[in-house]
Amino acid sequence: MTLMDVTFGAMLDGVLMSFALYGITCIQVLRYYQSYPEDSLTLKVVVAAVWMLDTLQECLLVHAIWFYLITQGNGNPFALLYAVWSLIAQVIPSDICIIIVELFYIRRIWILHNRDRRISILPILAVAALVIGFVYVAKCFRFPAFSASVKQQWIVIVSASCRAVVDLTIAVMTCRLLYQSRKRVITEKVNSLIGTLIGYTMATGLLTSIVAVLYVGVYVAMPFNMIYIAIYFVHAKIYVNSMLSALNSRATFRELIEQDIELQLPASMTLGQESEG
Repeated sequence: MTLMDVTFGAMLDGVLMSFALYGITCIQVLRYYQSYPEDSLTLKVVVAAVWMLDTLQECLLVHAIWFYLITQGNGNPFALLYAVWSLIAQVIPSDICIIIVELFYIRRIWILHNRDRRISILPILAVAALVIGFVYVAKCFRFPAFSASVKQQWIVIVSASCRAVVDLTIAVMTCRLLYQSRKRVITEKVNSLIGTLIGYTMATGLLTSIVAVLYVGVYVAMPFNMIYIAIYFVHAKIYVNSMLSALNSRATFRELIEQDIELQLPASMTLGQESEG
């Protein structure tokens, strides 16, 4: 593996993967607006904001990869030793996307837990991760050399740790709510459906946490290549697509549950409804 493979080659791979996930995001956003026109204006604005921030990050990534691989630092080889402004700035829309998704899940848990005040620690940690991320951006603008990133490792570790704790807590609390709801269901099909939801929720929470831990691990172990940057490029995309998947799957799950409940109705009730018609 050459130096270019683990530096700008890795960056290119990260950009390509992020664009693949961005394409999925666009499809999910289109599906959302077509399928749920009755949703609240607030939720529609949240989806639009996440999509616009995701789009902004992709535009910044295009500029960065163009700078390094096409213009090659505008003909200045020493410029390749520094982070171009767009590479640093793309952290801002990415981190804002992540906290929007986290707050979306936190609010849902807070409502389902009867507005338990103990859940307030989660938005505090989410905001802390965002603020620390902005501190990292400020320091990178001040010291843009890639070699200087080693001195900022503690910032990345603290921010990613806060984020991983939030994601795992959200996943565990959501799974707990779903598990408790299994005791109140009346059919085996709905019970199985809830089990599927538990598995999906846990997998999503673990995936975002694993990506955060992997990003930190690669950053600490190999700070002088760009593999960790490639991992970061796809980080926010996982959050965005998880939220959109949760929103777009509501109609499917609702339809399955309603069909199952209808099949379980006593025959006398069904006949009674038909006679009324």
